[in-house]
Amino acid sequence: MVKRLVVWSVIGVLAIALAFYFLFYRITGPGGNPLDAVPASAALVFEWQKPQQEIPAIMHDSLWGVLRNYSLVEQLTNQFQALDTFYKSSRATGPLVVIVQRTGAGTFGTCAITQAAGKPEAAAIRDMGYVSRQFKNATLWEGNGVTLCWYRGLLVHSAEATLAEQAIATLKGDVAGPGGTAFRTVREAASKNNRPKIYINLEAMPQLLAVALGSEGILLTEQMAAFAAWTVVEYAVSPEGLFLTGTAATLPQRTGHLSRLMELPPGGKDITEVLPYNTAIYYAIKSAGNDLLLQDMDASVRTLYDKYFINWAGARAAIAIVEPYSGNYEKDMVLVIEAADPEQALVSLGKVSSGNGDVASVENFRGFPIFKLSGMKGLEQVAGFRSAHINDPYVTLIDEMVVCAPTLAHLKVLLERYLDQQTLSKDLDYRAFRKHMTDDPAVNIYINTARCMPVLKRIAGQGFGEFLESSPASFQALNPIGVQFNPLRRNTWLLTGLIQAGQSFQAATNLLWKADLDTLLQTMPVLVTNHSDNTRELLVQDLASNLYLVDRAGKVLWKRNLDAAIVGEIYQVDYYRNGKYQWLFSTEGAIYLVDRLGRDVENFPLNLPAANTSGLAMFDYDRNGDFRMFVGCNNGNIYGWQKSGRPLTGWSPRRNSGILTHQMFHFTAGPRDYLVALTVEGVLTAYARNGEVRIGPVHLHAGFNQPFAVEGTDGRRFTLVNADSRGHIVRMDENGHVSRDSLFHAIGDVRYLHADLDGDGSKDHIFMDKYRVVTFGKDKKQIMEYQLPGETVNAIFPVQLGNEVLIGLADEENELIYLVRSSGSLYPDFPLRGRSPFLLASTLRSGETLIVTSHSDRTLATFRLK
Repeated sequence: MVKRLVVWSVIGVLAIALAFYFLFYRITGPGGNPLDAVPASAALVFEWQKPQQEIPAIMHDSLWGVLRNYSLVEQLTNQFQALDTFYKSSRATGPLVVIVQRTGAGTFGTCAITQAAGKPEAAAIRDMGYVSRQFKNATLWEGNGVTLCWYRGLLVHSAEATLAEQAIATLKGDVAGPGGTAFRTVREAASKNNRPKIYINLEAMPQLLAVALGSEGILLTEQMAAFAAWTVVEYAVSPEGLFLTGTAATLPQRTGHLSRLMELPPGGKDITEVLPYNTAIYYAIKSAGNDLLLQDMDASVRTLYDKYFINWAGARAAIAIVEPYSGNYEKDMVLVIEAADPEQALVSLGKVSSGNGDVASVENFRGFPIFKLSGMKGLEQVAGFRSAHINDPYVTLIDEMVVCAPTLAHLKVLLERYLDQQTLSKDLDYRAFRKHMTDDPAVNIYINTARCMPVLKRIAGQGFGEFLESSPASFQALNPIGVQFNPLRRNTWLLTGLIQAGQSFQAATNLLWKADLDTLLQTMPVLVTNHSDNTRELLVQDLASNLYLVDRAGKVLWKRNLDAAIVGEIYQVDYYRNGKYQWLFSTEGAIYLVDRLGRDVENFPLNLPAANTSGLAMFDYDRNGDFRMFVGCNNGNIYGWQKSGRPLTGWSPRRNSGILTHQMFHFTAGPRDYLVALTVEGVLTAYARNGEVRIGPVHLHAGFNQPFAVEGTDGRRFTLVNADSRGHIVRMDENGHVSRDSLFHAIGDVRYLHADLDGDGSKDHIFMDKYRVVTFGKDKKQIMEYQLPGETVNAIFPVQLGNEVLIGLADEENELIYLVRSSGSLYPDFPLRGRSPFLLASTLRSGETLIVTSHSDRTLATFRLK
């Protein structure tokens, strides 16, 4: 696997690492030779000392075959194949150089130059279909889509005539080569061995990358010109991965060169100990003095820096993107600034937060004061970064580090992860990278490719974007990748890099994001569909009766206050049958139909004639969108409505039916429909669609904490099953005959589930009493017993995870949630912090399973399940 990544991965890692470097670019201190044909405008220059051995090995590699239809790899493949014809005729045995540079708005080209001991006769070249012309006293041969020239012991070969001409003009001195100390420095460093190399012209790279990146990517890479220097990179393959070594040369006259960091401070606190484990991109730098880093700062930011930051800002800073859910990376950014004087940092943050008044924090979260810096635009500039994405941030102090995040919920998640030791410093991917790299580099760029795809897709141009969509695994196989810079001598930097190949680490269950609510969560989160893009979102309600729509990244899209708490289930419907969804539910006093923007639909809400006790039951008998609605009220009546809200014949109302404590449910057995209602007194009745009684009323003389379940509906026969509050199994058949079983001695009130835990196709009996969870099979034999951690567990519910059914438990008092396997063992990493029954969602985020619950700090909390 490692061998397959050699050439194209070097290109990818350097282009991507450099792009992200300049995304938040911080102004930092501190015959002939084929290379003689390289013009100053070249962006990339590949050099192989033994091309006839090295190139075929690369081209026959399977991964190269996968990538050969994409962009640079495709052009290099075509270049190698076309050039191969002339190797033998020219007796070409020396080094091969391939120049890559932009040729148009959306195109780039390659030109190959190699040493040639001879050349074929002119007649032989004409016989191959080539015609000649003169260029600057040199003979160019053109045909078969390529241009050839033998000049000064070199063979020049390109599919672009202008590039071949440019190479010849460079050899003649008519076109400038990459002069200056920078190229001489890296060329001298590269001459010490014969390994394959890549020369990178940082001044020309933005133009080349603009071919692959979209308009935003072009803006990000334009700042590369501030380096105006060359870098040479060599690569070496080992079982650990692909190692990069090289030299970067800077020019002192430019404003953005690395020589400003020549004087480095001693080692200090590791910033990765406060960043979260799921950091996708991490760019850190340290400097001898901040004054060197602030010369290009916006005047308004410089004023704030001089007033509030200069007295405490330390030598280290980092900017990171935490595993984004979309391309909107600004919402997932984190800025960390070392506090040389933590006490002064707190005082200054309080002043800027309160407008230069007394220290004022937004709130104190688990011992950490949090400030909001309102009106602060481009905060990262106070740390010397050139970008301006972090605006109006929330800020706190963590272990001598000032940490800034775009939202309060985002910052709380960072604090949660820090307290739970879920930090980047403990992430296995990062530790694999750190194992082989410098402990305290001047510049550190780390990219977790599995986590940064949304950002890449946002800045990618059409071709590169299509490649990422079609072959994400090819790119993500390179993980992690990183580049570091350390001073070597004045204006010269040592570059080291690593591409960890073929490693795959499984992270533990971890907190992913939190969303702020006004009060505590009222209802279990409900997964709904965004019909505009088919993504999944969450619908939740808090104790203040506020209804929220929350997207998959934890952003609250809207909030709406209802008359009361939602009673019963929330249904997703297509009211207009046009592919757009609405949500149907009831409160104590009304039935609501709400669209995706939180607006009422048609003549909803429907006011109820009495208090709702059962919750709304919605049945679409024929699955044609023509649904019916039923509610049991505290006056003992059951009411039914058509989809339009008109009263339903036979149910307008169904009087004296008793007070229902659970919503009705519907099933069919043979040709018959059954609508089942259970009252608070334990009276069960089954109705037909028109409201006529089919079974009952049957007095069961027991209380039930959950509705009945149905099994065995083949033909006309069926059985309704439940367990009463004392733990007795109650069954009723289609004729109303009742039987009871006592499977165990229950202590206290019993809750019951009817689900297939062991996957044998039959439903099992699951009981929870005061002290334990006990399960029995259809044969009445006990399957497992799980001792509850305490007497405060107040909820039990089934959880579907793939083909496995598990048992979920919630302890509101102690704010803990549990996930129990059918064997009676806890799922790895449980219990987790949570105060409410949780939703297990495998469709909220592609390829992952998330746990959605709530915390006592009035937040909706989401974990990634291991």
